[in-house]
Amino acid sequence: MSGDSLQAQLKEMRVATGLSAREAASLVDVSTVTWQRWEGQSSRATTIPFACWELFLLKVGRHPTHIMTEQ
Repeated sequence: MSGDSLQAQLKEMRVATGLSAREAASLVDVSTVTWQRWEGQSSRATTIPFACWELFLLKVGRHPTHIMTEQ
């Protein structure tokens, strides 16, 4: 998957879950600026680390194979 495609997928998932960039960033404990870079909304765009992507999917209930439960 290309970086552009991952950035688009990240933004689509955030929008689909009704979260602002600030709220999404808070879920994975990063700054809003970092989240925006992951979505390609900056001249210093970067790729979201896999662990953060997985955590985000778990926290919004969209992970394809796992669910979070309270113990």
